[in-house]
Amino acid sequence: MNSDKVKLSKYGYSILQIETAGSCNMKCAFCPYPIRADKDSILDSDIIYKLINSIDFNEEGFEFVQFSQFNEPLMDPRIFEFYKYCHNNNIKARCITNGLLLHSQETRQKFIDSNPDKVKISLQTLNKEKFAKQRGIEISTDRYFNILFKYLNEVKDSPKTQVSLDLACNFLHPIKKNLKKIAGISSEEPSIEDVPLRLKDDLLYFLDKLHDFDSSFSIQTTNIDKLLDVTSKSYDFRNPPSIKLADNISLCIKLFHYGRRISDWEAYKGPVSCTNPILGILADGSIAPCCLTYNSDLSLGNIKENTLIDILNAKAKWINDLRDFTPLKSETCQKCMGAPSKRGIIFKTLNSKISSIKENLANIKK
Repeated sequence: MNSDKVKLSKYGYSILQIETAGSCNMKCAFCPYPIRADKDSILDSDIIYKLINSIDFNEEGFEFVQFSQFNEPLMDPRIFEFYKYCHNNNIKARCITNGLLLHSQETRQKFIDSNPDKVKISLQTLNKEKFAKQRGIEISTDRYFNILFKYLNEVKDSPKTQVSLDLACNFLHPIKKNLKKIAGISSEEPSIEDVPLRLKDDLLYFLDKLHDFDSSFSIQTTNIDKLLDVTSKSYDFRNPPSIKLADNISLCIKLFHYGRRISDWEAYKGPVSCTNPILGILADGSIAPCCLTYNSDLSLGNIKENTLIDILNAKAKWINDLRDFTPLKSETCQKCMGAPSKRGIIFKTLNSKISSIKENLANIKK
């Protein structure tokens, strides 16, 4: 029955992100949105449904479809129908939102009724001093928190949806951080909290406010200490450290990527293997080969001109080269895999050669 549907795993993808509209109501310092060229495109509903119906969502390894790339999905009034369509057709669907539009009771109810399998609220920072600059919007943290509290209070009784509040950080051991600095390579997103103690103070304030709003939310300080301790020692992209706030609500701490600063990096042209599992469709119809592509400068094709299967087949060799340990051909990929300084490029090139030698020796032993 699904023989004619697109199997994303054939091309190394397990996640589909469809940007239904290109707009956002925040201008975050860490996000490419403020510098992207296209902020106004809207992808036709017919194209979106046709695209959804062309994918084999039942294949082993497929994770979810998400209706965003660098946009705020709740700004598109059609979004609730898209999530409802996925729910009614047993398609796993996830939503990432900054939650700003959840101030409206009508929006909250429509969102809850659309039953996305998972909602990730991009909370990012809790710090009063950093919030406005980091999120690019003039709103007090207390007002923003209250918007989220209203949604959490209502969605906790909707077990069909798992909700995650995502806090960003880049905790690194001082020695490791200094070594990365000396080497001239990334130490992760500089605008994100890097001291566990400071995050703890802000986290306690947030959770106290949440408890004042709804007393059913109650977290012990010892649980926060354990969370920060685990986070400062280890990161897991697929399973970030978290604490439960309710049966279907958790608060997660995630390692954060550099974001738009990549465009200013030095390019690395050596061999590398990119295993990004996300295939994106931008609002203008461009097919993006990863979750970091925000303009059409790295496009596999356009869904308005050709079918997804035709585009993927035409670019299959390019995608395979990207997956294999081969030199990068795209300038965008070169900068993404590059470093903030020329010193970092030298380090990455040396490390790549050492990895290549090790791989060849391993193959000889076989």
